[in-house]
Amino acid sequence: MEREFISIVMNQVVPHSLCDELIKMGQDKWQGSVVGLDNEIQSTVRKSDTFWIGEKRIHDIFWSFMQEANIRGGWNFDIRKIHELQLTRYTAPSDKYDYHIDLQDSKIIGDNVRKLSMTCLLNDDFEGGKFQFNNGKEMTIELKKGDILFFPSFYLHRVKKVTKGTRYSLVGWYCGEYFK
Repeated sequence: MEREFISIVMNQVVPHSLCDELIKMGQDKWQGSVVGLDNEIQSTVRKSDTFWIGEKRIHDIFWSFMQEANIRGGWNFDIRKIHELQLTRYTAPSDKYDYHIDLQDSKIIGDNVRKLSMTCLLNDDFEGGKFQFNNGKEMTIELKKGDILFFPSFYLHRVKKVTKGTRYSLVGWYCGEYFK
């Protein structure tokens, strides 16, 4: 039996000027993306660059979107904090992130677990780089610049290879006490 994935897409809610500002924050600060608790670069699984954004002003903007999505999605997760926001850059011809879930060990984020994941697409002048879920059947989510996608962190998902240009996104994980 196939399980239906519920996700919330908020279309065109982030102004293009803010998307452009976020991309500029990463200039000259990019680091190779890591995977898992060992924080190792595993380019066969994930090939991209990241920069962590700790600016409260940016966190506050996306916190309000998360609150709305948590209600609209019917999840009503007990969210206590946000793990830092991650600016991610995928460059053609081969950057991607294979199927994974966003749950993390509590050693990383205190006594909280990731419950709700977010990705905001910051540009759309690239090819490839599609966002997909997989519940036994692949489901592609079409995003445009300024769109935000929210989904439970335990959903299996990926970003396919970028084949032309560069894909920029802002990713966040909203955390709370362990699921009961």
